[in-house]
Amino acid sequence: MQHRAAAVGVVGVVDQQLLPPATVGDDADLFPGLGVELVPDADARQGDLADVGHLLCSSRPGAPIDVDVVNVVAGHGVPTADRPEHAPRRCCPRPYDPNMTSSQSPTRPFPLEEVRALPKAELHVHLEGTVDPATLLDLAARHGAEPPADTVEGVQDWYRFDGFPMFLERYFAVLELLRDPEDFATIAERYLDTAHAQGVVHVELHVSATGHIAEGGKAWAPIHDGIVEGCQRAADRTGISWGLIPDMSPHLGAAVCADAMEEVFAHDLTHLLAVGMGGPTDTWRTDDFSPIFRRAESLGIPAVSHAAEHGSAWEIRHAVEQFGARRIQHGIGVMADPDVVALLVERGIPCDVAPGSNLALHAVDSPEAHPLRRMLDAGIAVTLGSDDPPLFQTTLLEEYQRAWEWCDLDMDGMAALARSSIEHSLASDADKSTWLGGLAGA
Repeated sequence: MQHRAAAVGVVGVVDQQLLPPATVGDDADLFPGLGVELVPDADARQGDLADVGHLLCSSRPGAPIDVDVVNVVAGHGVPTADRPEHAPRRCCPRPYDPNMTSSQSPTRPFPLEEVRALPKAELHVHLEGTVDPATLLDLAARHGAEPPADTVEGVQDWYRFDGFPMFLERYFAVLELLRDPEDFATIAERYLDTAHAQGVVHVELHVSATGHIAEGGKAWAPIHDGIVEGCQRAADRTGISWGLIPDMSPHLGAAVCADAMEEVFAHDLTHLLAVGMGGPTDTWRTDDFSPIFRRAESLGIPAVSHAAEHGSAWEIRHAVEQFGARRIQHGIGVMADPDVVALLVERGIPCDVAPGSNLALHAVDSPEAHPLRRMLDAGIAVTLGSDDPPLFQTTLLEEYQRAWEWCDLDMDGMAALARSSIEHSLASDADKSTWLGGLAGA
């Protein structure tokens, strides 16, 4: 079966398998065992990066691919047209080393327990990307599936990906195990427990709604109800606050996303805090997604959007002006455009930054290259998120540690990040006031 990624100039011959990211001119045996042959398109330029990943939240690892430009894992798009000049052009992310920092100093140890004690919110984490090794083993046992390893330590080692094809393999293995409402309940409950143990008082869970509906062939209502059940179990036990952000996968196109989101809007809206947009952004230039956001707005649901993770600041302007985004996930490409920096600062629009993810997926080449410090210095509101924590071998507290070390912050800086996360959350004003009061006393 042949599938053409027209926007990036690569034809991928996919024998019922995933087509990993590849560069035009790569040898056909670059990805042995995946049944992939790459044939340069006549219009392609040597070196163009093909952002060809998986159909997000397809329920079957071997599902056929039938779109022109497909998404990459958990909304991590790398559009070639808008890639900043400084962004690396590689096929595969390197294995992430959580100890890789730019300014570790034995005289400035990270105050882990003090930061844990700060009330904080996590606003950028994908539910499907929170499945830890123990949970993966439990899900495999529940469904009689063979896990990739027999022990937690073995699965942890298996999670250490070396290249994007391995990353896709692991992500698909997780998605294959999310079959029933109770599966979604389990992962939601467990992640809220994990977050609570890190001092998190409020979590806003991104859920790949259009992926599950349009690609996975699943109904939204059972997924939603399972997630709600799991979140409520955790909240009853710990008191943690939570809400959901159904995300759109833009590679599906506006029409497909609109139909899928109508299924979302037709169900219980009580726990929906916003609607979101994932990546990549190729279709933003050809499709009009703004009516979907206007439809959500008519129901009292605000907008957030991924933007400028690998791409340019244009994505942020588009998300703000066309989608009405109140928050930007990632946003690290903003520093290339002073006008867009000013837009965020003047409107008080925050960026939900995930430094560990940015490093792991080569959105930046090193801790020194990450713009977090410059974003803070420019007056951009920033919150920290873990994105897909087990896959990137990270936690929210480790994201705070990166900010501590990479940006040379002190406890006042840690408190400011925690305060920003609460202030820019979509929780109730009463809850935010309570949490901010607790932060002032911490």
